[in-house]
Parts: sequence; structure tokens; C-alpha cells
Amino acid sequence: MNDRPSDLEQANLEQVAEALERQSDFIDKVREQFEFEPYPHIPIERSPQAEHLLLYAHNWITPYYLQYRQVPALERPRMLDVGCGSGYTTLCLAYANPGAEIVAIDISPKSVELAQQRLQYHGFSQVEFHVLSIEDLSQLGVDFDYINCDEVLYLLEDPVQGLASMKAVLKPQGIVRANLHNALQRSPYFRIQNILKNMGFLNSNPQEEEMLNAVKFLLSLDNTVEIKGRVFPAFLNAPNKKEFILANYLLQGDKGYSVPECFRILDQAGLQFVNMVNWRSWNILSLFRSTPPDRIVQYLATLTIEQYLHFYEQLNPIHRLLDFWACSSEVSPRPKLILEWTQRDWEVAKVQFHPQLNRPAVKEALLESLKNMQPFLLTPHFPLSQEQIILDCLTAACLLPLFDGEQSIWTIVQRWQQVNILDLVTLELNSAQKAFESVQKILSRLEHSGYLLLTTAP
Repeated sequence: MNDRPSDLEQANLEQVAEALERQSDFIDKVREQFEFEPYPHIPIERSPQAEHLLLYAHNWITPYYLQYRQVPALERPRMLDVGCGSGYTTLCLAYANPGAEIVAIDISPKSVELAQQRLQYHGFSQVEFHVLSIEDLSQLGVDFDYINCDEVLYLLEDPVQGLASMKAVLKPQGIVRANLHNALQRSPYFRIQNILKNMGFLNSNPQEEEMLNAVKFLLSLDNTVEIKGRVFPAFLNAPNKKEFILANYLLQGDKGYSVPECFRILDQAGLQFVNMVNWRSWNILSLFRSTPPDRIVQYLATLTIEQYLHFYEQLNPIHRLLDFWACSSEVSPRPKLILEWTQRDWEVAKVQFHPQLNRPAVKEALLESLKNMQPFLLTPHFPLSQEQIILDCLTAACLLPLFDGEQSIWTIVQRWQQVNILDLVTLELNSAQKAFESVQKILSRLEHSGYLLLTTAP
């Protein structure tokens, strides 16, 4: 019996071997680039504690609530930071999720060393670090509640494989945060990368000389040259020009994707879309100077979330990243939205501030507003909404118990009745029904803006 492979089988084996060799060479190039200049270049002493929107995005309660309409009960969730780089995202995870068990990996030993130093400097000595590739995540022997993969996926030759590796270590109700470069927004940078690649700048990992020559090349172009106007002004304003050159002109493996491609990749990896991390900035209606034509409104109502986001990116490709949360495709359909709640849902509802809003400084500011009988401007303390969220002092007073933790809706209703005893028009006592309906409107508005978490019985 002849056990030798056929010519076709032999050819296939050789193709696989060549692909594996190319992938190994590619990973080595990426590793070398981040050994040369770990990313991001942020001083080790800088803290994200005051960057509340950044912490909001890194708090796993945010996407968990969006997907499941519940607040996770775990006190020590397990989190994984894939491609931690110099450790700033890991630090954000640590501050945003007190008590979480965090593991961070990167293929660059120098980056991991810097990340360890950063977390220890800020007092998070229990974070676990590994020099490890995405393909080897199973070696950790742990499943995770939340996986953060920031500024990594678009560097992989196969983002599907990368996401599938993460899904393999994701708990059944876990959440993945990842992002891809936006092909439309990044197109000028891809063009200049291709030009510099054809000129030999990316044959090996760029060093100081290649960076200097890349800048000299752009400087030598006439100011009327379109590509110079698209890619050079941002460099002049960049605080760290070395990092900017490597991350934009000379980035190994940089690739761009569209929204439909992003959804296809998720589907092939066995994941489903939860939401964009910066979903408020994907509002098509905000792109119109006034109320859009009825035909546009009717058209938007027919779109799936994928089609809606793709329409936005074609109209206004301002987002560098397609930055998204995803969960397993096996997860059951989402619970109903607040707008779909029944009276019974409201009667058993629980309410709490989002953890990033429940801060002593916010409480002190609210108390000061009550003391002076002044409206309370919520947005400066937590600028989630594009519109200014202003609460009259009586409404603000109703929310005060939320600083002590989760409350039943009846706690807020009772407080509303206590501070709004009379109808200011009729001077009659406000009824319990009016109190309940008023609280519903207040809580619905604040929940929609992201300030409150509203849950009901499953």
C-alpha cells in the first residue's frame, strides 16, 4: 500500500507550510516593531482615574447591561487584556472594575515589562502578565467574563482566527471588546503605507532612519499634493511624533475594514454584535442640520443595525476605529427594552447609578445644588450625552438615595411625593399615580442617556 501523499496533497501541504512560515515571519515583524516602540507611549505615572468616559467604556457592566439588561452579580469577574502593550488599557480595566481578577498578555516582552511596572506603580500588583500570542490563549487554562482587545485585531492576518481564539476562552455570557481600523476613514494612511512599502521602507522593521526618511519624503512633496494634505497635518500636531509615524505611516500589518466586513468576521468567529463602544457618535439623525426629510426617517426605520452603521460610515467616515462589543452567538435574544416594559415590569423595577457616576464628587455637587436650590447640571460630571442633562433641584433630590446603592422604584416614587407634595397648578395633593408616572419619565430619560441602570425581574 502506497502511503505517500499524492501530488495534489503534497502541493496542499507545501502551501500550508508556506502560509505558516509567512504568519510566523509576520508575527515576528509585529513583535519587533513593538519591542522597538511599545504602544501606547503614555507616562507611567499618568492615571485614568479622572477619565470617566474612558473608564465607562472599560467597565464591563456597560456592555453587559446593554446586552442582558441586567447588572452582573459577580464581585470578582475574570478579565483578559489581549495585546496589553505598555499597560494603559490594563490599568483602565483595573480602575474601572475594582476587585476584578485581571490577566494581560502581549507578544512583546518589553511591552509586558513596561505594563507590569505601570500596574505596580499604581498599586495593582495582583495583575497577572504573560508573554503570549492570541493563538495560544488556551494555554492560560482559564475562561473569562470579559476580554478586552484594543488596537490589535486589525494587525492580525486573520481577525476571524483571533476572535475565535478569544471566544474559545470566553464564558457563556461573556463579553468581548475589540476593534478594527475603518477602511474609509484610514484610506489616506493605507495609501501612504503602500507607497512607503513599495519604496522599501517596510522590508524590515522601521528604525530611526526610516522614520526620518519617511518624514523627509512627505516634506519634500508640494503642498498642493492631495496625499500630503490628508496625512501630514495630523503628524505636525501629534504630541509624540515618533509614535505617530510608526502607528500611521509605517505600521506593520495595518489593514482596514467596513462595517459589513466587521459583521461577517464576527459571524465567522461565532460571535454576535452587541453595540459600538462609542454608539452615541453613530447617530445618523445628528448629521442633519434640521429635522431630516420623512423619506429618510422612513428609510432608517427599515434598516438592520448593520445596515444603519454602514449607512453612517458611508455618510460620515470620521471614526478611525470600528470599536465594538460582542458576545457569543449562542446567547439567547436580548430582553425587552425599557420602552417595551409592562406596568408589572415597572412595579418590580430596580434602579442604580452607573458605577462611573456614583462618585463622592458627584454627590457633593448634587448636595450643593440642593442646598442652594439650584438646578443640577449632570453632564459636566459625566458627559455621556451630547445634550445637556439638567435636573431641577426637586428631581435631583429624588435621586439622592441612589448614591447608597440599588433602590426599588418605589423608593424613588415615595421620595418624589415627599418633595412634590402639591400640584403647582391646582394646589391639590399629587397622587401616587402621578408620582409613579413622573418617576417613570425621569428614569427612562436618564437610562437612555446611560446614567442609570434599570432592571426588572427576568
